[in-house]
Amino acid sequence: MLLNNPVLNSKIQQLWDKFWSGGISNPLTAIEQITYLLFMRQLDALDLKRQADAEFTQEKYISRFSGNWVPPEYRSKAEKD
Repeated sequence: MLLNNPVLNSKIQQLWDKFWSGGISNPLTAIEQITYLLFMRQLDALDLKRQADAEFTQEKYISRFSGNWVPPEYRSKAEKD
């Protein structure tokens, strides 16, 4: 399959090179990271679809990703403010 599709082969090789240069040399770890990225992408797409549906039906929708994210090392400071 990859031999017949040079574009796909190139993209997979680029992704593998990024993992390798980032210190991930175990293929199972790379597959785990790809799976996680695909899961997060799907969550984002679903949230965007729900927002669009709510706009179309003029219903209120609060995104699961709304709000301000504070890194853990700064959370105690943000809670005091």
